[in-house]
Amino acid sequence: MNRFLYVLALLLGAGVIAWIGLGFFGTDHLALVVTTVIAIAYAVGIGELRQFRHANDCLEQQLQQAPAVDAVDAWLAKLPAALQPPVYQRLQGRPVALPGPMMTPYLLGLLVMLGLLGTFAGMIVTLGGAATALDSSSELDDIRSALAAPIAGLSLAFGTSIAGVAASAALGLASALSRRQRVFLGRYIDALASRSLQSLNPEYQRRQTDAALEQQAAQMPQLLERMQSVADSVESMGRGIGETLEQKQQDFHQSTAQHYQALADSVASSLRQNVQDSGTALSESLTPFFERTMASWREAAEQQQRQLLEQANGSLLNASEAFKHNSQAASQHWRDGVDALMQQLKQHFTELEANTAEQLGQLGQALEAPVGHMLERAAEAPQAASDVIEALRQRYVDTEQQENRLLEERQRLASELEQLIGEQREAAQAQQRALEEFVDGAGQTMADVQQLFRQQMEQQGERLSEAVDEVRGGGSEILSLSDALQAALEQFSQANQALLDGFSRIEEQLGATQQRSDEQLAYYVEQAREVIDYSTQSQHEVVDSLRALAKGKAS
Repeated sequence: MNRFLYVLALLLGAGVIAWIGLGFFGTDHLALVVTTVIAIAYAVGIGELRQFRHANDCLEQQLQQAPAVDAVDAWLAKLPAALQPPVYQRLQGRPVALPGPMMTPYLLGLLVMLGLLGTFAGMIVTLGGAATALDSSSELDDIRSALAAPIAGLSLAFGTSIAGVAASAALGLASALSRRQRVFLGRYIDALASRSLQSLNPEYQRRQTDAALEQQAAQMPQLLERMQSVADSVESMGRGIGETLEQKQQDFHQSTAQHYQALADSVASSLRQNVQDSGTALSESLTPFFERTMASWREAAEQQQRQLLEQANGSLLNASEAFKHNSQAASQHWRDGVDALMQQLKQHFTELEANTAEQLGQLGQALEAPVGHMLERAAEAPQAASDVIEALRQRYVDTEQQENRLLEERQRLASELEQLIGEQREAAQAQQRALEEFVDGAGQTMADVQQLFRQQMEQQGERLSEAVDEVRGGGSEILSLSDALQAALEQFSQANQALLDGFSRIEEQLGATQQRSDEQLAYYVEQAREVIDYSTQSQHEVVDSLRALAKGKAS
């Protein structure tokens, strides 16, 4: 019905436009042009409505094939591009209007305006012709005949309005029918969205989520009860399994203990003789080695101590002899200097006394000459005294320089002695390190012996494990063998511990010997330093005495 009315309305509009146009053909060119423009606008509107109806038909055809939820995207791809977004939004439950014709509403008004335009133009032409007829004639009959033609043309002038209004009405009816079809399709989309495609609706999804949460919350107590029952059953099962495992483990331990006891007894019986032989051989082989080692250590320590004492005594004797020689040389030098000085003073005073006597002898001969000689001698006496003082000062400077050289020699001897002490300490440290290395080597040897013993025990255990089934019957013999094996192991451990204790005592004795050597060397060094300090102090006292003597003579 909708399609029939649509086609009928378009045909009526087209028929009216054609009828009006045929009436203007050959009579009124202006009205014919306006009618042609109306027909063109009407054709444009029909073309847009045709596309609109085609889109509606495609949408209706696709709606007849309702898609599944997971195939909505492929279904939308088959629709026209202008309908895909609004249709998808309508499927989601959003109130979005489907698109309608764009130009048709404007064309409806344009058709009416074109009809009025043709009418106005026809009236202008008609009224202009009537005015011309009235102006060109004064007779009544001529005026009547001149006005008849323009007045008859008024009907033709209103024909464009009829064509425009009829085309606008027909196009508007067709547009309304097309819109009505799309409204029905929109309602069908809404119904489809509320039934088979309601899962696309966000509101529906929210309601479903709320319902699922409520259902889950309602089932939570039952789930907790079931979980509690499962936990109780698991706990009871675990207790049962634990008791079973404990019983099995006890049985296994008892069986294993019996088997291991039997194995230990059999191994002890077989290894008793091997342990005794190995211990005896080990003791016999290590005793000469330790005796030789201790003897060599004792000889090396005594020899090193003797060398240290000889070096210290030699150094002290050399230092004492050098110091004594230097002291004697310095004393002899000072005595020679003082004797020479006294000789010079005596000679000077003798000459002065002789000159004075000679001058006194000549004093009686002439007063002026003795006075002049006395004045000259008086002027020369301070000069001679200053010469003596200068010579004494120079001698003191030389003596002080020699004392400084002696002090430097003593310091050099002290530094050499300290260097010798440092070398001796380094030698002692090297000896201690060698001793520690030897102790470590002995410990490694003992570890190797223990490893060898363990390997022998493992080999014997592997050999005897094959004969476990054969010796299970001899319980009493196995027990005695186990006791013997344990006793042998304890004896070996005691021997090992005694050996380690012997090493510790040896190390302590060597440390004590080294400490005593260091103390003796330090004592000798301290004695040498005291001797050097005493000698230096004596030399300073001698120098101070000489300085005081020189000052007394100078004054």
